[in-house]
Amino acid sequence: MGADLVLLAAVAASVIGALLGCLTGLVPGFHTNNVAAVMLALAPATGAAPLAAACMVMSCAAAHALSAAIPSIFLAAPEGNAVIGVLPGHRLLLAGRGAEALRLHVGGCLGALAVSLVMLVPLRWALAPPVDLHGRLLPWLGPALLLGSALVVLAEGVRPRPSGTGSRGWRSAAVAALLMLASAALGHLCVFDRRALLAIGGIGPLFVGLFGLPTLLLAVLDPPTSATGPIGDVAGTDERSARTGPWLGGPSRWRVVLKGSMVGALVGWFPGTSSGQATMLAVVRSGDAPEGALEGARRYVLGVAAVGTANVVFNLAALATFLRVRSGATAAVGGLMTWATAPWTGLLPPVEVGALLLAISIGASVAAPVVLMGGRVAAAARPLLSDRRLLLLVAAALAAICVLPGGARAALVLVAATSLGMLPPLLGVMRVHLMGAMTVPVAVGLLLG
Repeated sequence: MGADLVLLAAVAASVIGALLGCLTGLVPGFHTNNVAAVMLALAPATGAAPLAAACMVMSCAAAHALSAAIPSIFLAAPEGNAVIGVLPGHRLLLAGRGAEALRLHVGGCLGALAVSLVMLVPLRWALAPPVDLHGRLLPWLGPALLLGSALVVLAEGVRPRPSGTGSRGWRSAAVAALLMLASAALGHLCVFDRRALLAIGGIGPLFVGLFGLPTLLLAVLDPPTSATGPIGDVAGTDERSARTGPWLGGPSRWRVVLKGSMVGALVGWFPGTSSGQATMLAVVRSGDAPEGALEGARRYVLGVAAVGTANVVFNLAALATFLRVRSGATAAVGGLMTWATAPWTGLLPPVEVGALLLAISIGASVAAPVVLMGGRVAAAARPLLSDRRLLLLVAAALAAICVLPGGARAALVLVAATSLGMLPPLLGVMRVHLMGAMTVPVAVGLLLG
């Protein structure tokens, strides 16, 4: 196949991957890793060119980073005072600014993609040999993860929150610390013991229980009671201004995108780091007043978008530079490309890596308008998305996906994780502390050798 045909096939595969990524993002609990695993299994049988299949996977990952905002903002947004201050996207939705939240997310993703591509070559030059900051910093990763986790706990005490939602100061930090330790113990017992991981059929039961099912179940217990007003009035003044106003706003929000991109780059290079914890450190400011909680929610939405998109770019860079796998998507790309040695050894990326970076750009570009249109549909269907029967159906489907591969042990892990995942919203702290299930065991493992 000529070079022109190879490029055309890669571009076409990238467009298909972008559409698949939009679908995976719209289905709670479904992930781009599922598409990556299917592509890795089917590519040899279908005769698909390895580069085209890899482009499809990376494009899917980029599109998923954008489209996942729709269910995170519009699905299962509760109305009760106990949880209103916990999920930033939901907080904006309940203030009548769901469209603004979605525009911020899309703008943050596209802005972070541009920033990541600009700083990719110089940052890779600094982290890879001969400078090799990656190798020099890796021995300090364990202490850094523990320090980052501690800082996230302390940040809980200073983050802005609406009045009447959760404790404040040292009480919030103490609650966050206890939740992080509990999730770390659960993560160590259920996931970081390899035999236990195989027994429960993968990491799904833990993380669906910690983050997926609690949101749905809390919305079932305390659903929105009205489809009008700040929730249902999608044609209101706030929503109209959100659709026509600036994507990101002033310099302070662009600084959030820049910091989120830098943090996402580090998360993409180093193992065990948590995007959620890194986002919180990047956007929380101790000087914020409680009445500034909506602006804090905007910054968090931007930060999540920037970290997630930069993470996709730098996961690929880590694979191409060190053959180190940092995500399910890059694991599939590595399996498809079958690189015996790292392909990126010079200053500029080789042609194959450049094609994969192009696929990421195509995925984000195709997904952006699709996500914005899907968000308008989701806003109009807000009462349906809050229906108890639909939420229970989604929760049951998620539980089935987790339990069927692992049986009774997976069910036990799911129940334990869901019980723990219900606590942060009810106690008025952020769910990000539950990422201790991954970061703390990894950090302790690195320290112990």
